[in-house]
Amino acid sequence: MKLKWTAFSRMADLVGCDIETMDNSGFYRGPIKSIVKSGNRIVITTHWMARRLGEGLWENWHVLELSVSTYDPEPILFPNSRITIEVPCHWVGTIFLNGSKLDPAKVNGLDLTKAA
Repeated sequence: MKLKWTAFSRMADLVGCDIETMDNSGFYRGPIKSIVKSGNRIVITTHWMARRLGEGLWENWHVLELSVSTYDPEPILFPNSRITIEVPCHWVGTIFLNGSKLDPAKVNGLDLTKAA
């Protein structure tokens, strides 16, 4: 089911869920801190982000914000499972609704005392 961007930005229960993204340089994952709509932009901020180095190997990553235009395709909700987001030619993402989380202890270089 497609979600309108305004409805998506108001989904408070997404805070704390993990978002995993993929672009032409790799996979990234972290827990959502906030989702804010500002004009025609949606900004998703994470507490911390990790970059996948290989199967089961993650390292701390410095980019904590993802930006989506409300002109991009609307997110798709798969009830009790996930939401998918696509930013054509840039990145695709999945927000896990079922509690799937990356264990921060498995992220090399992550210091939770400094996490946003």
